[in-house]
Amino acid sequence: MTEHLAALVLARADAHPDAVALRGRTDEGWAQLTYADLAAQVRHVSHGLIATGLHPGDAVAIIADNRPEWLVTELAVVAAAGVVVRLGPATPVEELAVVLRETEARAAFVAGDVLVDSMRRLSGRLPSLRVVVCFDENPSVVPLLDDFVGLSFGNAVDDLGAEVGTHGTFSFDRVLAAPFDIATAAEAARRRDAWSPDDIAFIDYTVGGAGELRGVVHTHRSALTTVKAIAEALQVTEPLHEVTTLPLHHSVQHGSSLIALLSGGSVSCVGDPDDVRDAIRELRPTMLMTSFPVLRRLVDEALERAGDELPLGATLVPWCRRVSVADSARRAEQRGAGSVLDELRLRTARLLVGTRVARELGGPKALFLVAGVGAPPEVMSLLETAGLPAYRCWGPLESGVLATVNAPHAAKDGSVGRPLSCLSLRIDDDGQVLLAGPGLMRGYFGLPAETARVLRDGWLHTGQIGRVDDDGYLHLTSRLDDRIVTESLRYVSPQVVEERLRSMPIIADVVVVGDGRPCLTAIVEADVDLARQVRLAGGDHSLADDEALATDPLVVRAVGDAIRLANASLSPDQCIQGFRLTASPLGRLGGPAAAGFMRRQRVERECAAAIEEMYSSLAIAPSRR
Repeated sequence: MTEHLAALVLARADAHPDAVALRGRTDEGWAQLTYADLAAQVRHVSHGLIATGLHPGDAVAIIADNRPEWLVTELAVVAAAGVVVRLGPATPVEELAVVLRETEARAAFVAGDVLVDSMRRLSGRLPSLRVVVCFDENPSVVPLLDDFVGLSFGNAVDDLGAEVGTHGTFSFDRVLAAPFDIATAAEAARRRDAWSPDDIAFIDYTVGGAGELRGVVHTHRSALTTVKAIAEALQVTEPLHEVTTLPLHHSVQHGSSLIALLSGGSVSCVGDPDDVRDAIRELRPTMLMTSFPVLRRLVDEALERAGDELPLGATLVPWCRRVSVADSARRAEQRGAGSVLDELRLRTARLLVGTRVARELGGPKALFLVAGVGAPPEVMSLLETAGLPAYRCWGPLESGVLATVNAPHAAKDGSVGRPLSCLSLRIDDDGQVLLAGPGLMRGYFGLPAETARVLRDGWLHTGQIGRVDDDGYLHLTSRLDDRIVTESLRYVSPQVVEERLRSMPIIADVVVVGDGRPCLTAIVEADVDLARQVRLAGGDHSLADDEALATDPLVVRAVGDAIRLANASLSPDQCIQGFRLTASPLGRLGGPAAAGFMRRQRVERECAAAIEEMYSSLAIAPSRR
């Protein structure tokens, strides 16, 4: 029988009660929770949830940035036989309303800004929501909290079996301080004994092909099976210590944290993405599971510091990067050992830059995985030079944390690895990657028809096109459906974004791109008549052909204003971060009603230079979603 996730983590408290389990940044430094502290808080919060009237199978939302309380709450919810709904603090209010209504969430644990900015606006619109617990207790939050005297957890049921429970908005500290009775503890023990590995544990939301929200349902069995298979593939035998680099509601970060805790190691929670680099340098984690945008940002920051430290750094750093790329290419092509001069160059690059990159990334790693379909070769080769090889991996949200991994003892350049031991993988006649096994989702929450379309005869149809080589490694090439998957593994429906952009009068047609990229951008065809009117309004009465209109500063500005207006009604993941005007009609590549992914691929081929230039000029801020 699959072990209970909470029970496995809490068992560490019996074996190593004084070992550090969680860390969180405070004004005074890093606050620590030992495994004994973690176990005590999990039991207290789970008992509190039961006392508020949480029934087995009820949903509890966590909407916050990274912090130790997040993981305490998650373990407490599953210990109380509840279902965790994980959401980011920047989730738009209307999306929160849809998810909380659909799942009928009974409780929500939120960050202070979520309480102030979002939950207050949803007051009265969520009839199932009984309790809101705020992780923060600051001046902007305190007026929204109920009278602390009113927080007294009594029996979950009275003597006649009628539900008592609690309603209100409370601080997390008050939940930890509230008393509970023997009856509640007995009910908690009964739930621990009655659980099933096929009970729902988590619901994570993604975007469908038409832009609709889909709740991906994972059971205790599927969640734990995948996490343990990753640890097996990476041959984890010692406690691992990690610093969070992605939001905890991200499936990769969530899985990474569980691997660390199940190994008996620690998770250091970083709430602000801008603090990740300093935390890694200070705490020197032995594991990192992250995405390509985060990795690239960390490496770029390390190189910038190296350039500042080295004499002639502006010249030496680019030279070292070229040396590492050349060495990686030679090894990939199996050209054998390099010349004496090649080896001397590589040692010099390692001494000058590699050691500095390794220092900035916290030293040697027992586990270093990077999830996604894009892999900048210059970044991966530089990490090799630094003695910190990172291994590519991949997995859709429907397969849990990951589906395939490269590992130190089994890796191939250009691939995303071999399937985990808990999954089977095959390629169908259309070239689509199919997955089967106990690590897959149960289905989409409340969407049986969509579940049946994607899960057929036990096989998950991922929508990803790929091939498996003779050694069993998966190589991904494109997508079968018209969803864009960004570098940070965000699923976006481009049709929704394009429809909104086409509603702007000056935009005649548009194609959104961004698959495998850090964000969405657009190739835009301007309305010729309106573009000429813009020039006239700006005082330019000269005739202009399509080429001149596409580069005219007044027209570019007008299109940019229209895109900013459209972005205001889109979610952060859907927002267009850059655009280029094209003088050629996009209709020649297929109209808006044509198969979207084919049209998108044609545009990406024909406008490749403009797209590359556009992304190279963008400064992408880390996301909190």
